[in-house]
Amino acid sequence: MTVDDVARSSLAAVGSNAGLLQAIKWTSDRYRQLSNRGKLRALRRIDQLVIPAAITDGTATFTRGTDIVTGDATAQAVWRTGISVVNSDNAPNSIDQSIVGRYIRYRRVWYKVTNLEPDGLGGVQIRLHNPVAEDSSTAVNYKLVQRHTRLPKDARFLGGFVQQRLWRPLAQLSISELDLTAPERLFVAGTGPESWTVIGDDEDGVRLIEFYPYTLRNEAILFTYYAKSPDLTPGTNLPDDLDIESLKMGVLIDVYRYEMSQSLRANQVEVASVWRNELRAQETTWRNRMEELFRVDRMDDEVKTILHTQGPPVFGDFTFIRTARQDAISRLGNFP
Repeated sequence: MTVDDVARSSLAAVGSNAGLLQAIKWTSDRYRQLSNRGKLRALRRIDQLVIPAAITDGTATFTRGTDIVTGDATAQAVWRTGISVVNSDNAPNSIDQSIVGRYIRYRRVWYKVTNLEPDGLGGVQIRLHNPVAEDSSTAVNYKLVQRHTRLPKDARFLGGFVQQRLWRPLAQLSISELDLTAPERLFVAGTGPESWTVIGDDEDGVRLIEFYPYTLRNEAILFTYYAKSPDLTPGTNLPDDLDIESLKMGVLIDVYRYEMSQSLRANQVEVASVWRNELRAQETTWRNRMEELFRVDRMDDEVKTILHTQGPPVFGDFTFIRTARQDAISRLGNFP
């Protein structure tokens, strides 16, 4: 079944001359309304992202009141590549190798990196979003981390996140909860993140996630999300398990509204009143059908997608122990 079939059926139901392309646009809008109301299984995706390891190579110099950070030769070399040498862990090619947008810290404050630019001496230097607000320090250790991670552009609703190295599910926190439990965000751990929170949207509308604690090594994260409904164009196939008749109930609202406006333009007030009454009744029908569509969509599905979290732990790392059962199994020297 295609979007054209729903559009034609809706127009034929009342003999409307609204036009097929317009009806297809109405069908696309109603499907988007449905997908924004809840999580449709047809739009669920399973994806993976990689958090790059913290860069701590070399030393850097920070001067109070300036927005420029300089580094020694070792630091400059990894700033160019965006991949740490001392903390690298077979970094996949999928890692964003630009340090622009990451954050750097040498004392307690995180400063956002806005540019990596030539220093005029054949090397590179970091430009910060804000000037350094702490005491000047020369040739000191630092940490450069990716605090905010971009998700796929089509992400609408988010599901679960799992750290794959330890097969550990990450806890979801609101930004207020994370600010309350870790306002300083100073922890950069070798065990990787334990929680995630939605920061908001980037300048181009892409969803941003903060994983905490920040990681010393590259971490692969497996996650689920529900995609935004795409614009349905002529010939687009609709999901097989979507009740087409129910979707048509939503398109009929727009057909009735079109016929009502046409009658008013023709000064047929009584006919327009009939279309208005039909429109209002159809809105109620559409709300009921949307609830029915979601119930049917979840009938043979689990409450949520369960990502695998029972893999073997890294030797000597017991952060995977979260329950009494896991603790008992770990004492036997093995883990399922």
